[in-house]
Amino acid sequence: PVDELTLSMNVGWNLIPALASEAVINDPEGLVMDDTLYSYDGVYSLVETLQPGRGYWVSCISAGEITIQVVGN
Repeated sequence: PVDELTLSMNVGWNLIPALASEAVINDPEGLVMDDTLYSYDGVYSLVETLQPGRGYWVSCISAGEITIQVVGN
């Protein structure tokens, strides 16, 4: 299983995947705007962690890289 995934982000909204286990975003460059991590299941919901099998929307203030890491790694 993949425990970590580095993604290139664009300015504005980005669609990101989840991993096979509960995960969080590691954002050392401070790209991700506060309170902009959303899942969609008929309605948009603000979330704090990424759950397996879902896609997520996140808004970034500038281009760069973030890392998705399995919780506990």
